[in-house]
Amino acid sequence: MQLKIYKLSELAELEGIHYQTALKRAKSEKYIAVTFSVRQRTKTVEMTRYLSKADSEVVLAAFNSLEAKNEDTRSDSSFSELSKKKTKPGKRSLGLLKKHRKNTDSTPETR
Repeated sequence: MQLKIYKLSELAELEGIHYQTALKRAKSEKYIAVTFSVRQRTKTVEMTRYLSKADSEVVLAAFNSLEAKNEDTRSDSSFSELSKKKTKPGKRSLGLLKKHRKNTDSTPETR
């Protein structure tokens, strides 16, 4: 997939909207901003261009699905960590286990 970046004025013309509308959309992050540096003779100039609305939606949808997948992975790993913690004996259960061993290890002769 090849994405093309536009100036806001080009984007407004492409979508058939007024420049101010495109500017408002850019400010409300409806478009993904792409910032890059261009080196001119004596200085470096940073320029910002924007992906079209359709391209922005595709990129955002892909990003959101990856983020959701990462959240699922994180929650699964935290669940497995919790389940591991629950299967390990705690201090109280160790104390009961020691008591039980003490009672079963003693023979009637030593009592």
